[in-house]
Amino acid sequence: MKKADKIATKIYIPIFTALILVIFSVIAVYTQIEQKDKNFIDSFELENKQVYQTVYGNSAEKIIADAKTQAIKFNTKISSRDKNSQIKKINEGENKKWIRCDERIINLVDKCIEVSRMSKSTFDITSGNLMDLWKLGIKNVKFNDENVREALKNIDYNYIKINHDVNRIKLDDKHSKIDLDCIKEGAVNDLIMDVYRKSDADGAIVSVGNTTSVYGAKPDNKCWKLSVKDRQPNKNEQVEFAFLKTTEGSLSTIMNEVSDSGNSSTVRNKIIDLRTGYPTNNNISSVTIYHKDAVIANCLGYVCGVLDKYESKEILDFYNAGAIFVYKDKKVSVTDNIKDNFVIINKEYNLIN
Repeated sequence: MKKADKIATKIYIPIFTALILVIFSVIAVYTQIEQKDKNFIDSFELENKQVYQTVYGNSAEKIIADAKTQAIKFNTKISSRDKNSQIKKINEGENKKWIRCDERIINLVDKCIEVSRMSKSTFDITSGNLMDLWKLGIKNVKFNDENVREALKNIDYNYIKINHDVNRIKLDDKHSKIDLDCIKEGAVNDLIMDVYRKSDADGAIVSVGNTTSVYGAKPDNKCWKLSVKDRQPNKNEQVEFAFLKTTEGSLSTIMNEVSDSGNSSTVRNKIIDLRTGYPTNNNISSVTIYHKDAVIANCLGYVCGVLDKYESKEILDFYNAGAIFVYKDKKVSVTDNIKDNFVIINKEYNLIN
């Protein structure tokens, strides 16, 4: 081989090798982006709650199917009505039986007890008997002031006893009743988020009723924009009036509304004041809570719906939670820790503080 040819070979081989490496790198990056852009969307009904999932990643469809299966099983376990429910078994234990519970349910009840303690019982999951009265409705024959007063006597989170060593729960009062319906949205959200965390999902968003949680990053790496809703006066409808920008966490909205339960003479209110046993009598239309934990966001929504923004400040600060208070005149008050990421998109609403 001529000397010139040898030199050319030495030059071209490294260049050709480098070119091949660049091509493979581009293909790998493109494949990664393509996989991240892959998403799967699904919805299903969980009792009377609509569940929406969007998952990004190569295994999105499988992840969503797994989350759905686990959510349905878990919902059965925390129901106060299903015969296979662990909560129903606790309520039927008549203050004698210790009921073995899943660790997730133990943790869920622990969170609720802490919020009850911090809110001075403004929130309490042992309010099952009172909630049953309101679910039946004010026109029901069982609904009267005496029954409301009687139901209030059996509300005390201290009745809940937990043996953490063996994962067992019992109620110390046979007339008390646990009801987790008020925080079911957050509980299911947290379970689904755990499914996402244990999977290879790149990013995901899930909504259960009025509680929404996000995981990971969007394909464009921009912030998630979580919808903030309010009730429509005198209607069984909701309106999106703002959004909150975030990269993580959960948003839960509690509507202070009177809703028709299927019988024109039967109405019920979503926020009951446990100090009186009756619906709140304030100017709040809705409360939206932002927190990293969907269950805590759910619980605090009810607390803030009763206490309003001034009395709620202490517990919001304790949990480092953000709150959006919407009043019946469509004035909006937002806590300082989320105000910069809050954007109103409906001109009928006005920010005050």
